[in-house]
Amino acid sequence: MNNKTESESQNGGNTQVTKSDHKHNALAVLRVFLNVRNGSWILTIFFIGLCNGLIWGFLFWHLDNLGNYTITVHLVPRVRLGLKQSRNFRK
Repeated sequence: MNNKTESESQNGGNTQVTKSDHKHNALAVLRVFLNVRNGSWILTIFFIGLCNGLIWGFLFWHLDNLGNYTITVHLVPRVRLGLKQSRNFRK
């Protein structure tokens, strides 16, 4: 089997990757993530995840202050999952 790509056959089979290739690839990835559209999307998703974590942390802290029972801590995420599942089935 000949598994050479087009660029390998043009280079005579030379497949060495230099440090400058890695630097160029890293810069290309940064350009994609740092443009306005993708950067704002990543920042929004990060912020929503942070807020979600704060809400659920506060909920369990509040239940603990109310004198939660172990069953309550196990029941809350399952109710949340059930609500998500029922919402998906309605569509």
